[in-house]
Amino acid sequence: FVNREDVDDNEGMSVDSILDIVESNEHLRKLTVGNNRIQLGHMEKICSVLCRGSIVELDLFNCFENGLGYDMISSLLTSGGLAKLETLGLESNGITSSSITLLANFLVTNPPLQKLDLRDNILDDNDAQALANALRSNTTLRSLRLYGNAIGDAGKEALRLVLHGDGNLNSIADSNHSCVVDGLFGGWNVDEK
Repeated sequence: FVNREDVDDNEGMSVDSILDIVESNEHLRKLTVGNNRIQLGHMEKICSVLCRGSIVELDLFNCFENGLGYDMISSLLTSGGLAKLETLGLESNGITSSSITLLANFLVTNPPLQKLDLRDNILDDNDAQALANALRSNTTLRSLRLYGNAIGDAGKEALRLVLHGDGNLNSIADSNHSCVVDGLFGGWNVDEK
């Protein structure tokens, strides 16, 4: 359910209509909602659907006009809605640092989440550090997409160290070899120094 980017709030399919369709299909495995305006009430309904249904892939890109703030992400994380998700896409949602802290704390619990897409948000070095710290104990996440964020050298280094250690055998053994971080600044690869 993806609207064109230029669709006004009163055009295209409404979030309420989308959620009514999703609620009526208990076997739905993947839900993509794009270029819609999701409010807190919608988030509660999405969480309800996630808890009861069979959705394992959720992609909500460009759906939060004022950013995916603390209340929205808190609702999503505390409802148990993410407990079954294997893929979560939150591209282009103006995610705040408080939301990243909640998301990082969630990752530490080792949920079944394997892919997390945080492209084109406003993440910085502190956010990258929070994600890197979460990856120290997370063993399930396999892909973290970070293209289009404001992560600088300090954030890159934090991610590099958690994924590959600093060269001594103990740090290499303790690093998280299972996760791949895709691109910062277009061509950055976590393997590069």
